[in-house]
Amino acid sequence: MRFLIVDFEFTMHKRYGRPRVWFPEIIEVGAVVADEYGVLQDKVYNSFVKPQFWPRISEDCTGITGIHQRDIEDGISFEQMLQSLWQMSPSQDTWLVGWGNQDRLVLKNGCDKYGFEYPFLYENYIDLATEYMTFNNRNRMISLSRMPSSKLE
Repeated sequence: MRFLIVDFEFTMHKRYGRPRVWFPEIIEVGAVVADEYGVLQDKVYNSFVKPQFWPRISEDCTGITGIHQRDIEDGISFEQMLQSLWQMSPSQDTWLVGWGNQDRLVLKNGCDKYGFEYPFLYENYIDLATEYMTFNNRNRMISLSRMPSSKLE
């Protein structure tokens, strides 16, 4: 079994007032493939993605993600990103893994808007935030930035 662990950064609209037709687009992708033995070193990927529908990112987006307009100008297309992710682990048995459910939702919504088939089984998703919360008997999820770090001995 393989796991494609992803982290997407995506556009966001200004805090006040959001057009009804607007939707978040992926602007950066980080991904690694792991199996039961750990991360496969030749399966690590990172790239900026140029949004097609809403090509200008907001100041709020830059403030939260640290990604500037100049970063995405030479980014790859959404289609190229999908192809790269599929090449990393080209199997319907691959489990997509993310922190929270937003990464899966934004990827699925992007596929729908761009007219591509979602490349993984939608139900094959592991939400690490929920798993962490359950494992540690917590009442609520924590953000990845608030996750306590630990070193494996």
